[in-house]
Amino acid sequence: MSSRRAALRQQQLAEEQAKRTKRIAIAAIAIVTVAVVAVLALLGVRALSPDAPTGGQGRPPAATAGHGILVAGKAPVDGVPHLVMWGDYQCPYCAVAEHAYGEAIIGLVDDGRLTAEVRTAHFRDGKAEFGPSRRAAMAAAAADAVGHFDAYHVALYEAMGNGFPDAFLREELPARLGITGSDLDAFQRAYDDRTFAQFTADANEALYASGVEGTPSYQVDGVDLELFGPGGQPAFATPEALLGAITAAAR
Repeated sequence: MSSRRAALRQQQLAEEQAKRTKRIAIAAIAIVTVAVVAVLALLGVRALSPDAPTGGQGRPPAATAGHGILVAGKAPVDGVPHLVMWGDYQCPYCAVAEHAYGEAIIGLVDDGRLTAEVRTAHFRDGKAEFGPSRRAAMAAAAADAVGHFDAYHVALYEAMGNGFPDAFLREELPARLGITGSDLDAFQRAYDDRTFAQFTADANEALYASGVEGTPSYQVDGVDLELFGPGGQPAFATPEALLGAITAAAR
């Protein structure tokens, strides 16, 4: 009889343990469910907010210590002058300077007689956190990430004045420049995730910290080049004349 009571007692204990285990499991599932819902809700809010950065901490492959991007990806070397070009993609005079000197600078860099970097601000956006200038700067950085910075940079100034809508920056302009396939996927992902948001913010702050009073500003060792002469005409008619002024400023 005692053995039967012991068996019943063991059965009761087992049933109670099973009930406790079930209650714990249900509670754990409920906690996990609430956590998942909370995370999904947070992600939903971020997705609905047009100014919510999802990345932001990246640096382009050709980034410099001064928050610029190297022309042709070529780093400074001893004995070769280095040109720093400050600009804003909505600055009309920057577009004029690019049109006047961009091709010559690329040629000099390709020949190994000059290195150069583009430092892009977005002061013309005013108080907008992600206005046209900054969106263009982030797109240019994303283009550098897939090896197309130089062409994208030039194309931005050629298109200046269109407001740089997202569709233009992430679809139309890449198609025009032949950015396709996996490069296009990587470019659009970097742009959509705002991978280079902090980089562009740092570049903008660097403009103010440098004491540059306006754009365009082309500098060699902190010395400003006079880019335009009387009547707003380019001061240097040939690549050799431009290089001569750069070399003189570097001494």
